[in-house]
Amino acid sequence: MEMVTNMKSDHRDLMRTHVWGCPAYVLEAKLQDGKKLPKWNRRARMGQFLGFSKKHSSTIALVRNLHTCHVSPQYHVVFDDKFETVFHDGKTTEELDKICDGLFAECRDCYAEDEYDDDGMLIYMPPPLDEVWLSEPERRERRDKLEKQRTRAIRLRDVETREVKRHTKEKVERLPDLEESDVDSDDDVSLSSVPDFDPGGDDRQDYWSQNKILPEKSEAPAADPLPVLPHPPPSPIIAPPDSPPSPQAPEEARKHADEMMYAAEVEVPSVEALMACPISKFIHFAANECGYSGTRYDLIANWVHPLFLKAKCEATKADNPNWRQAMNGPFKEEYWKAALKEIETLEAMDAWEVVDPDDSTMNVIDSIWAFRLKRFPDGKAKKFKARFCARGDQQLEGIDFFETYAPVVQWTTVRLMLILEVLLELKSKQGDVTCAFLHSELDQEKEKVYVEMPLGFRQKGKVLKLKKTLYELRQSPRAFWQFLTKAMTNVGMTVSKSDPCLFVSERVVARRGLHHRTWSETLQEGLLLEEEDDAAGYLGVDMTKTPEGYLEMKQTGLLDRILEALGLDSKLATSKWTPAEAKPLTRDLDGEGPHGSFSYSSVVGMMLYLAGHLRPDIAYSVNCCARYMFSPRLSCEKALKRIGRYLKATRDKGLILKPCHGLQIDAFLDADFAGLYGYAKITDSKCVKSRTGFLIEVSECPVVWVSKLQSETAMSTMEAETIALSHCCRELFPVIDVVTELGNVLSLDTKDLASMHVSIHEDNAGALVLAETIPPEFTPRSKYYAIKTVWFREEIQKCCIKLHKIDTVDRLGDIFTKGLTRATFEYLRGKIMGW
Repeated sequence: MEMVTNMKSDHRDLMRTHVWGCPAYVLEAKLQDGKKLPKWNRRARMGQFLGFSKKHSSTIALVRNLHTCHVSPQYHVVFDDKFETVFHDGKTTEELDKICDGLFAECRDCYAEDEYDDDGMLIYMPPPLDEVWLSEPERRERRDKLEKQRTRAIRLRDVETREVKRHTKEKVERLPDLEESDVDSDDDVSLSSVPDFDPGGDDRQDYWSQNKILPEKSEAPAADPLPVLPHPPPSPIIAPPDSPPSPQAPEEARKHADEMMYAAEVEVPSVEALMACPISKFIHFAANECGYSGTRYDLIANWVHPLFLKAKCEATKADNPNWRQAMNGPFKEEYWKAALKEIETLEAMDAWEVVDPDDSTMNVIDSIWAFRLKRFPDGKAKKFKARFCARGDQQLEGIDFFETYAPVVQWTTVRLMLILEVLLELKSKQGDVTCAFLHSELDQEKEKVYVEMPLGFRQKGKVLKLKKTLYELRQSPRAFWQFLTKAMTNVGMTVSKSDPCLFVSERVVARRGLHHRTWSETLQEGLLLEEEDDAAGYLGVDMTKTPEGYLEMKQTGLLDRILEALGLDSKLATSKWTPAEAKPLTRDLDGEGPHGSFSYSSVVGMMLYLAGHLRPDIAYSVNCCARYMFSPRLSCEKALKRIGRYLKATRDKGLILKPCHGLQIDAFLDADFAGLYGYAKITDSKCVKSRTGFLIEVSECPVVWVSKLQSETAMSTMEAETIALSHCCRELFPVIDVVTELGNVLSLDTKDLASMHVSIHEDNAGALVLAETIPPEFTPRSKYYAIKTVWFREEIQKCCIKLHKIDTVDRLGDIFTKGLTRATFEYLRGKIMGW
């Protein structure tokens, strides 16, 4: 059709087609309505695709429910066109074999086939498919053929060049101007036709000459949208003025130019090369100068290459193939060796036993392979990994699992241990447990888990009865935590009362470089523990010691991903010195809708991770953007980009732990009373909410920081401050307990440990008076909410916590409640983060 119409299609209709009858996964109705589901509940159900609806939009699919057999139109659908999620159990019948044998011959759609005459001579060969429709082996084969025909074309070009030179020496004539029809037919020749030219081929003849499609006056196909550097125009041949024009000169020159174009040694850029090419950023910059208001992704996808986004998605998926892709891809040998090693490791650990299935009592869940290709920074393959996992989503509660709760270490504890490392000149160690979950065993009396044998190693009529907890089982995290607790207890450590993931023992502490090898060697007897260096690189955080002995924590890898997602990784992107404006961010329902140039929720998630670990300076601004994650507007996208510009300006900065010589705890808090009122619409119920912000420091190093809206409406500034004080105390008291526990282990003085600092605004002296009042007394202005304050007022009296009214310049909590000017922001950031 493209050759007949001389126009290139974008294949949009073809790209959205799907295989009739293929598995289709429909989003659960509750999630479609905006509701939530429990963590382990299925998010989608499988149906069967039966075409598109004629009564709705052309993208609405008709899906058959496999249980009720009813057909309904669905919008949130994921299609499995290759039937990769449907596995065959190996059972077959004579009728099924007969149907399968006839499918290929009778029920297939052919693109085109070679046609031969009665003598067996080739009379028609279909044009080659575009690269997007080819598999990776077919692309490599096509590139090899292209390289061979380029070599042959070079030889042909040399011959033609010599003939042209000889001809011009004999008769030099001035070329006449080309007619309009000639220009239209020749100046749009694209390098996309290079793969189709095969002069002097051994295996097949030239496609164009074989099919007689090329007319005497060739008409080139439509230009390919790929940006290709133009060749310099040929120098005109100067002829004497009185020489008559030769009628054959234009045709000969055009023919020679075509052959030169076909034989040119110019590598046709692939989609991946186009994405990585820096010129795409400058194309966007030039388009903006011409009035283009869209995004760079839209510009490349719609104007430079229509398959840009698809190619980027496919390039990312290539490093995480499924079983079918891994075993049929270019690295099938490496992935097979990785899978074989995984099975050998699991069998060596006695992870299962092979049994016969019993359909009456067994709940046999499916198994799945997870493959991963790790690369070096330059893109070369580094390591091939394979992980055999179980489908935990198919487990039934009360049959093959019971409890799933497993604690996770808190970053508060991690930061506290790092502060003690710097303060007491301790040395940290890091260990990696090999096949962590496989150390713990299943309770064979209660939990009987049966799993299908792994693909590639299946035995007919056999299943696996697990003895160890495989990855992706629901009870695996809890079982490993219980196993680790038992292993730690056996080597003389005790579980912390404040953090179940913290184990304390005097034998672990090594002062001034003195090591206790007994603990690690004893622990390795029950664990496959690989001892590493210090804690640098923990969870992607770079930790380096400064010349002064302080600890600096950075997370440049995540920060670069944020900048790339926002499109701010170019040198042309400007920077900001503060992450937020003084004006608060509102819902802005009447404002312009989002442009969608980046994934708003994905960027917010990465920023929340960064702000929660070591960037308290962006906690307020990120929390404001996170409030509108599911309904962002253009103003929200601009606010998020402002944070990105600030991170770009402070990319090489992080959190510096510079503990003072004393062990003390300080809490700085603030409340912004009805901070959105007057900016947001009065119809928005959140506009009257106040914001809580506080910072808890240990030895003048930040440990906990929070910035969030209060869940209840405060009637006065005093009440807003009291609510913030209550929230701060909920985080402060556990920190006091952990510090006290560690202080007893390290023989540190923990008397008079905590001192509380409260920031007061205007007439907020009432909050300070109320906090110091012994319960059940209260002030006249607080009688309607005083009962809610009794619990922390009692703890303040028990722990002998001191409350102070602080100066305006020392209110560190201000950075978590409002947008500040650059001078104030940098001053508070220096006191909190050390730079």
